[in-house]
Amino acid sequence: METPVFDLTAATSATFDYKAWYEVEFDYDYVFVNAVTEDGTEVELDVIGDENTAGGMETTQGEWEDKSYDLSQFAGQKVKLTFDYVTDGGLAPEGFAMDNLSLTVDGEVAFSDDAEGAEQVTLDGFISTNGLFDKDHYYYLEWRNYAGSDKA
Repeated sequence: METPVFDLTAATSATFDYKAWYEVEFDYDYVFVNAVTEDGTEVELDVIGDENTAGGMETTQGEWEDKSYDLSQFAGQKVKLTFDYVTDGGLAPEGFAMDNLSLTVDGEVAFSDDAEGAEQVTLDGFISTNGLFDKDHYYYLEWRNYAGSDKA
C-alpha cells in the first residue's frame, strides 16, 4: 500500500499517524514501512514482525495500537509512505490491518483517510474491508452402524 505523495516543501514539522492491528509471525512475516522521496531515496521508518511479543508472534493482542512516524526529516521535500506486507507459507496468523491514517503538517491535518469511503491510498495488494469475511462452510455426515468395531 502506498500513500499519495505528501508535499512537505514548506513544512517545518510533519507526523504520520494511524491505528494498527496485527498478528504476524515473528522473524518470518514482516510489515516494512518506508518513506520514499521524489528522487527515489527510501528510508525505513518501521519494521513490524521483528519482535517476539507473544509465543512466536508480534501482535497487538487483538487491540488497535497507535502508530506514529515523525516525518520532519523530510521537511522541504515531497515524500510518500509505502507499507509492504511480506509473509511466508508456513503459518497463517491474522495479518496486518490499519485504519484512521492522517498526516499532520505544522499542527494542521493535511491528509486523512478513515477507510470508510473511497480509498485515498493505492492499495497495491491490500484490500479495503470492514473486517468481516464470508467463508464457505462444509458439513460432513457419516453413516455409523453401531455394531462390530463401532459398538465400543
